[in-house]
Amino acid sequence: MPEFKDRFEYEAKIATGVSDVFAELRAAYDRGEPVPWDRLKTVTQETLEDELTAVYLLVFLIMADDGLQNVTALAQSQGRAWVSTHAKGLATALVGNARRELASGTPADRVFGGQRAAVLAATEVTRAISQAEIDARRANAAAAGKPRPEAPRPSPEERPGEPAPPGPGISGSLLDVGDGLTAIWITERDDRVCPICRPLHRRPARDWDTLFPQGPPAHPNCRCSLEYVPAEPVATAR
Repeated sequence: MPEFKDRFEYEAKIATGVSDVFAELRAAYDRGEPVPWDRLKTVTQETLEDELTAVYLLVFLIMADDGLQNVTALAQSQGRAWVSTHAKGLATALVGNARRELASGTPADRVFGGQRAAVLAATEVTRAISQAEIDARRANAAAAGKPRPEAPRPSPEERPGEPAPPGPGISGSLLDVGDGLTAIWITERDDRVCPICRPLHRRPARDWDTLFPQGPPAHPNCRCSLEYVPAEPVATAR
């Protein structure tokens, strides 16, 4: 799908919610009081659950085929299941990282800074978009009775960038969706595009699947997206 244009609204809500609680923690720290880390975890988890679930639902409905049955209920069920687990893990990691940084002497401005909240928001909205897209595509393929293909992985020399350790199995990648589409990586094509994503622009999933089996985000603060084109037919041996 084209880039999700409403993403900045959801990013802003996440960033604001997390930044506000960061400000509370910073105030407690400056007063010499115990830092209420549990509040950071709770607010972060709740904020992510609310906004990422909304993003997931909207994207899933855009990607779903017209003939998919009970599509709203399916999107809500799958979205809540994925977001609840994901948001809990993110909130736990955020608290753990912030506590370790503060204990190791990292300046409080950095530990409780708004930039941290903004990066979290951008990264996770991108992730929710990609997750909703692949889930909707799999639902479309299943409803159409299409088998999931055994897609070969490209050799290292066929992929852009440096070789990386093997990623998740083929069952977790964009190559096995089976809906007859190929994912194409899209960057913003401006001077802010990073060295990781720049060589991926307009490249099909087979070129980057080992590195990023479910697409963007490729790194923190990544706002890349995917477009879809009909897959080229696979040549068969005679």
